[in-house]
Amino acid sequence: MPPAIKIEGLTKRFGDNVVIERLDLTIQPGEVAVLQGPSGVGKSTLLRTLTYLEPFQAGRILLGELELSAGMDVRKERARIRAARRQTGFVFQFFNLFPHRTVLENLMLGPVQVLKLPLKQARAEALSLLERVGLAEKAGAYPAALSGGQQQRVGIARALAMHPRTVLFDEPTASLDPDMKQEMVQVIREFAKDKLTLLIVTHEPAVIESIATRVIKLGPRCAILSDQRNHVSG
Repeated sequence: MPPAIKIEGLTKRFGDNVVIERLDLTIQPGEVAVLQGPSGVGKSTLLRTLTYLEPFQAGRILLGELELSAGMDVRKERARIRAARRQTGFVFQFFNLFPHRTVLENLMLGPVQVLKLPLKQARAEALSLLERVGLAEKAGAYPAALSGGQQQRVGIARALAMHPRTVLFDEPTASLDPDMKQEMVQVIREFAKDKLTLLIVTHEPAVIESIATRVIKLGPRCAILSDQRNHVSG
């Protein structure tokens, strides 16, 4: 089985500012890997390169057998980029839900329009995911009526509705209060049991202690300072 993510020689610049420099990193299927490091070292940018939300100037990224390469023409390689995004879910720090759609509609949109699932199947799967994140009763609500923690749980459910192989989390608990952070950690922990590959940018010790099978500490330009394997029970 190929790695879930294999990064080779990745370099990302914004003008003259080098954010990621010649990074090599491999994430195996089923790993729950946490990326740590001070603000500004490129952690979030790294996540965004994995779905080509941020193009990069050198190197390549393998998502299973799918390759993203430096300098790809977004228009010519649209199908490949879409394929990468279909198999890689993304949970953003600030939720990014569609405010004019209900919770249920937010979950169903991608599966219906992208995966071409029948409406009945997409609805059933969306309701099942809402049940798992404890929000079945909010299916008809709009995002503005939800707390921050509830919106983030919807964001996780929406990512999983696309049947991804890998899910990327960009500071999923950063904007939440302490109680909501604990709830979010528990939700992520439950989905980690599904043997999905998870790559999480976070500073939360609870995530590291209870979820992570691997902790990767990054320095400037995404240099790997340490790479530690953890044993997670249960």
